[in-house]
Amino acid sequence: MPANTGQIGGDDMQWLNGELAAVNGRWTFQAEYLGSYMTDAAPIVGNVIQPAQGDVLYQGGYAQVFYFLTGEHESYDKLLGAFTRVTPNENFFVGRDECGNVTGGGIGAWQIGARYNYLDLNDDGFNGGILHNGTLGLNWFLNPNMKFQFDFMATHRDAPLAGDLGDGWVYGWAAAGRWISNRLLSNQRNTGRLVAGGSTSTFSATSGGGGMSIPGVMAAASHLAVHSGQRSSMTHL
Repeated sequence: MPANTGQIGGDDMQWLNGELAAVNGRWTFQAEYLGSYMTDAAPIVGNVIQPAQGDVLYQGGYAQVFYFLTGEHESYDKLLGAFTRVTPNENFFVGRDECGNVTGGGIGAWQIGARYNYLDLNDDGFNGGILHNGTLGLNWFLNPNMKFQFDFMATHRDAPLAGDLGDGWVYGWAAAGRWISNRLLSNQRNTGRLVAGGSTSTFSATSGGGGMSIPGVMAAASHLAVHSGQRSSMTHL
């Protein structure tokens, strides 16, 4: 359920991007704003630039908060501007003792989170739509190299001019597990805490901006349910 302005041409474009992150004990807060301003914006139809309709401002952002149920805290690398990997107070493990009996210990780190996304692509005759997205997540860090994440998201689009793909709600869930190679430096970007469908971020299942190729293995499963006035199914967010 995307928001889309179609192709637009203009004389000049400026971007404004700001990000805020804070850690206080078990709590982590992060927010970001992105605005795009274009002068003399004109729609492009069939590779032909139409008459200019004026200046436009598109904007979006997100805010998210996390809380560790097991007492851990996030670490932030000021030079990289990114969170480092999470180290549980007690690593989760299961194995066998000398007698072959199954044994284990530690519960890993458990974290809950909530996120809100907003994207506004309506301005001065261009009606790309408005997206609202909310996500609730549970993250289980078994050790510094492995985690599982479980997310539920709901997305609403307000795009009355989009025909069959007009207003509607999308509900979905996602679960993913990632094993990170020990060769990966501890200052790797720790994106991908929450699913963020359709708004200012992307998720191969991820939240918050960019990321990097992580050597290792990742497995994921997801499900979407669409509730719209005209459509009963969607191929993607």
